[in-house]
Amino acid sequence: MAKKTVGVPGETYKYIIQDLALLRVSNEEKMVAIDDTIRALVIKHPYASILMSFPGVKEKSAAIIISTVKDINNWPTKNKFKKGLGVYGTIRETGEKHVNFRRGLSGDRMCRQGLYMVCFTAIRLKSNNDFHDFYERQVRKRQTTKKSACSYDGKTCRNHVPLPQIQ
Repeated sequence: MAKKTVGVPGETYKYIIQDLALLRVSNEEKMVAIDDTIRALVIKHPYASILMSFPGVKEKSAAIIISTVKDINNWPTKNKFKKGLGVYGTIRETGEKHVNFRRGLSGDRMCRQGLYMVCFTAIRLKSNNDFHDFYERQVRKRQTTKKSACSYDGKTCRNHVPLPQIQ
């Protein structure tokens, strides 16, 4: 039976495995250093306290949003702001009475993904959280979970500092 099996040369793979282990350790150290740098830069930013007051928003999510927004005064309207973040809807009409509502394709993809993950984190937090309460109400109305997570209007929020108003 042993004659028909393929053997693995131990010495060759031993050194490869040791090299991979050393690379893993050095990469973990680099990631910790990068995380510390991001944390330090985000804490200094004026929008950090506003963004991190939302449930589920930590330093990395705030850094993604800040890198997209840069300055809130650069966005002339709320619709352009939503389009820049990539969180807007479009209507597709055909010649008949069919109307499809879809997510728009413009905007920062990384920011949209970050906001989406923040929504799901906020939904998982079950204590005194407006996002979770809204999500539960939408699911009880038999709306799909993905639509329920992305359709929060922000009109009944009580746990965060209000965002600056855009005309």
